[in-house]
Amino acid sequence: MKIISLVVFLCLGVSTLFAQASKIDVFGTTNRLVKGTIYKDGKIAAKAGYEMKLSEDKKTVIVSMLTSGGPITSGQYYCECLYLDRGACFPQLSGGKFECASSNEDPCFNACEVFTKNTETTPGKPVLDKSWKKLVLTKSTSD
Repeated sequence: MKIISLVVFLCLGVSTLFAQASKIDVFGTTNRLVKGTIYKDGKIAAKAGYEMKLSEDKKTVIVSMLTSGGPITSGQYYCECLYLDRGACFPQLSGGKFECASSNEDPCFNACEVFTKNTETTPGKPVLDKSWKKLVLTKSTSD
């Protein structure tokens, strides 16, 4: 009986671990956008003086303030399918606006979620690397 209980306990623990796994470390939620972006018409857009571009691996959107000394990163966005074992999402940039889209090869069967990380940098100073947070978009969402 002890062996059966132990096997059941281990199976439940492993299934819980996989159900809660994430490709990024997420610490809480926020309704604050990355500095230099606004939420409009269901998409996140760059404000004047800022730009959004895909990272080299095309997994995150990097938001930067344009300055005469070069761009200064203010934060990032990341997309993930609500249930990891049920599809994939990716960031999609079009016309200066960003949204998460479901992959055609591995469609997300639920919703694509947006995650944000503020990483403001100042020239000559180290990056203030903060944790990823799930972005909860509401009418009062702000930067």
